[in-house]
Parts: sequence; structure tokens; C-alpha cells
Amino acid sequence: MLGLFGPSTKVDASPDTPSFTKTWADGSVAKYAADIGRASPGTYDADSSPFEAVLTVPGQTCAYRIYDTLGREHIERTFERLRFVTAH
Repeated sequence: MLGLFGPSTKVDASPDTPSFTKTWADGSVAKYAADIGRASPGTYDADSSPFEAVLTVPGQTCAYRIYDTLGREHIERTFERLRFVTAH
């Protein structure tokens, strides 16, 4: 799932859940963490917890929120496939 938000949008990570950052050469940054929602503390599982990311791209007036229900490895593979394309 992809949504558009203001550039100051942040990932709402639980204090007991690790958060991560992915950067690209163009200055784009994705900050992401498991979305444990109402799960009990300590139930984070990188292989099965859904992950939420906020991607900011230099020069864009919005941020992109990405939600992935297939775990950390899957959202990281998704990042590897992202491409910035300009329209002509």
C-alpha cells in the first residue's frame, strides 16, 4: 500500500521495536519499522511483522508512506526495486 503525506511524517515505532534507515545516492531516505499496532510488547518478528516506511525524496513536497505486511526482508527488497522516474 502507498499513501502520500506531508514531508514531516514520521514512522510511529514502538519504543521496544528497532527502527531502520535506507538512504540513496540522490538524498532520498526511507525510515522504517515494524508496525506492531496493538500487539503485546516483545512480539516483534522481522519475518512476519508488518512494516511501515516513510520515504522522503529531495525536492518533493510530500512524503510517501509504504506499508508491507510481509516482513522486513520483503520491504527491503521493495526498496531495491524503487526507481525515480521523471515525466517528459
